[in-house]
Amino acid sequence: MLALCQRYYEKSYSIGVTPGSVSNNDRFRYWNSDNQTIGAHPVMFSVRKRTNPTVTIYSPATGASGNIRNESGGADIAANAGIASDNGFSIAGAFSTAQTIHSLHFTADAEL
Repeated sequence: MLALCQRYYEKSYSIGVTPGSVSNNDRFRYWNSDNQTIGAHPVMFSVRKRTNPTVTIYSPATGASGNIRNESGGADIAANAGIASDNGFSIAGAFSTAQTIHSLHFTADAEL
């Protein structure tokens, strides 16, 4: 039943946690290992969506939309959900430095 609902809407936040809340539980984390400070990192959905969704990203530390968290530097970084398809999206932005850990929450809305 959950998988059917996730065709229309998915969030990385725990069940019962409102998007935009400050929460480190269930956040998406990745290592920016490139020697570049600009890049795109893929995030796959749990379930393929019915169409390309509208994706919003949030900092887990502040809840600010349009930001990811540089956990290594302890600050938010402006970023956006790059190209979104029915099975995932990319995180695009200028990532302050290479060799850092970043984290985020997201919502993906493909409702009618």
